[in-house]
Amino acid sequence: MTRLEKQIHGFLNTPALWINNDFFEFSQFLFSSKPIPDKEQLKTFFPIITKSPILGKRIELFFRLIIQSHPNYKLLAENIQINSPERTLGELDFIIEEFPKKRIIHLELMYKFYVYDPEIKEEMARWIGPNKKDTLIDKLNRVKFQQFPVLKIPETKKLLETLQIELDEIEQEVCFKANLFIPEDTLNLKFPYINPECIAGFWIKYNEFTLSKYGEHQFITPEKQDWMMHPKYGEEWVAYAHMLSTISELNQRNRSPLIWMKKRDGSFHRFFIVWW
Repeated sequence: MTRLEKQIHGFLNTPALWINNDFFEFSQFLFSSKPIPDKEQLKTFFPIITKSPILGKRIELFFRLIIQSHPNYKLLAENIQINSPERTLGELDFIIEEFPKKRIIHLELMYKFYVYDPEIKEEMARWIGPNKKDTLIDKLNRVKFQQFPVLKIPETKKLLETLQIELDEIEQEVCFKANLFIPEDTLNLKFPYINPECIAGFWIKYNEFTLSKYGEHQFITPEKQDWMMHPKYGEEWVAYAHMLSTISELNQRNRSPLIWMKKRDGSFHRFFIVWW
């Protein structure tokens, strides 16, 4: 399996952040099945993807490739810029048609890594980016108040007419996949609202990465575009002392690295070491 195939498998196997709408306001898009693009499709797509090292852009390309490979979907439009004469009003990620229901879907795509900070008062506000630069609440509010409303403005309706898409026929959904990391001492707890299958690992602080606890294991700090992959695909494993030096340098720059760990028993684990 190539590195690209491993990344696509990782994307497809990442669970949806929620599986019902009892708490979340948005319908979650779930693939009717999970077809993997064949090698010829990957070969055609490879030059495009390799020019997109940024994880978010790469995820968009994976989603496009999967939709175009899937017999139950047709890609009608993507990355639609909505402009007025004065400024950009917004963007629609994807518009797809689903068969055999013949549904037209405006879909916003999100792929996130969050850690759970129990010191924050509000439950849903506790899911934050590992570098504390974004939060789940901020992302949901952006979808509700900025991204979804763009569909309803006159400029969008006019543009959709040129694509022969009727605004009244469009449903709105999100494809929100997430990898969640919780404090190491809460691994057996249940967390409300979110899909428990999204729990991908744990997080610790730098001073908790001790020789006595982690010294006998091996580690990798994967490139961000590989974060979605399973750690079993890691190749260049290093010892504790080497990893400690790498983490120290990253933490000094306020960076919280994702770590892959291979234990002596052959098991694999993922965790963040946060700088804060």
